[in-house]
Amino acid sequence: KAIRTNFSDNYFSRMLGLAATIALFTGWLGFGPLSLLYQSIGYIKATYLMMLIGLALAVLAFFTITETKKDSQENFFGEVVELLTRRKFLFVCLLGGLLIGTMEGFGDGWAHAFVYSIHPNITLAQSKSIAGIILAGFGIGCPFVAFIADYFNNHRQVMGYCGLVIAL
Repeated sequence: KAIRTNFSDNYFSRMLGLAATIALFTGWLGFGPLSLLYQSIGYIKATYLMMLIGLALAVLAFFTITETKKDSQENFFGEVVELLTRRKFLFVCLLGGLLIGTMEGFGDGWAHAFVYSIHPNITLAQSKSIAGIILAGFGIGCPFVAFIADYFNNHRQVMGYCGLVIAL
């Protein structure tokens, strides 16, 4: 929303790729402190704390991000139903989920344990650095894919190909 509101359509893909890279980088940096928080106060309290922080950020974004044009609330639910019944929209969401789901599940969650278990000659610290390299690759790839999509002016097809390649 912030990208769509503050940048022209010509820069949307690039800015979205850059925002994804920044999000990956901050997620990678935040994994250590979050792990310490889980260990110090327990995962249930830490999860509630993260939920409250996320809620506060959502409320802050709601009040600080301005709307450029007035939204019509008259046919809101009809528009939502129409959007959810479009095949292309559902296909793009599925392929986007294949892109992000694979990265989040492997790169953040269990990559270092997996690499450590299949390569007995490396240390746990080395396997964690390999997981960081995977996330860095995704971080570099996000703006690169946006550049390719802008260059060919075919965002859906490029995203579809990326989703299919990662799913394989």
